[in-house]
Amino acid sequence: MSLTKTQYRDYILSKADDRQRQAIGHRYGKAPFIAMLELILAEYGLEEQLKAARLGKRPKLKMLDVGCGEGLYLHDLAELLENRELQKAATLYGIDIHLPSIEAASEYSQLANPARPYLNFYMHDLRQPLQEQAGLFMDGQPHFDFIYARQVLGLLPQARHNVQRLYQALAPGGVIYLDDLIRKEEGWQLPHPALAPLHHQANATLLSLNEGLDVATTSGEWLRQAGATLVQALPYKMVIGGETRAGMDALRSLLIWLRLISLHLVEQGQMSQPQLDQLMTQLYHELSPQCCGHAIFVHTLARKPLA
Repeated sequence: MSLTKTQYRDYILSKADDRQRQAIGHRYGKAPFIAMLELILAEYGLEEQLKAARLGKRPKLKMLDVGCGEGLYLHDLAELLENRELQKAATLYGIDIHLPSIEAASEYSQLANPARPYLNFYMHDLRQPLQEQAGLFMDGQPHFDFIYARQVLGLLPQARHNVQRLYQALAPGGVIYLDDLIRKEEGWQLPHPALAPLHHQANATLLSLNEGLDVATTSGEWLRQAGATLVQALPYKMVIGGETRAGMDALRSLLIWLRLISLHLVEQGQMSQPQLDQLMTQLYHELSPQCCGHAIFVHTLARKPLA
């Protein structure tokens, strides 16, 4: 991709609504997500369970996307199952606290090519028991065979309780997959030094939700304490900036996120609007394809014992 400096800055710093933000994040997040799904199918026995369900040897599997947004990653899971002719062996659910996202997800499942009306989306607050959303248990089965949560647990208080709540919602032999971003400084190399104060303040605010604990690096231990087996914590480095489409999308996503956080910081008096405006002006003049950094995510996998 070859862009002039002006075109590059206009793309990186252009504003986006929530739907565009989710689409941008999905573009660079899809590949590592699919890679983890393939690993889980192969190494955690999920594909064998799906094949048994397809043959009628066990009930259909229940799979849950926690914090699904507009359901883009649930479509990725559906596509993977379709390619293996396993889609009829599972019922797929997505939950999110944001009603407009759930409405968009339901609409998109009807309009997508191919349409996937078998995807089920419900508004639900993760901080409340899953049993309070009756739609998740319309088949009478009280547990899930696969649960995943992408970059949502670190945004909420009581992360340990939420992780253990999701683990308890697994059926015996069920698999959980958590994907979170390391918030502490060792997880980052920023693409531009001017971002450091705002970025540090934003992450400090999120870390304070869980007494300074970094959910990305702590979830595996919480799952072990809950009794999980086959626990793996797999770091993954994402390039931010540079000339690739993925890197540009990651940088734009970071700027969108920081803009959203900055509104809160301005309201709280932790920074002023002129300071924010000055930062954005500086970034517009100085960001270029030569600005490149990275962030580290942690993919945490675990299985609930059969007995």
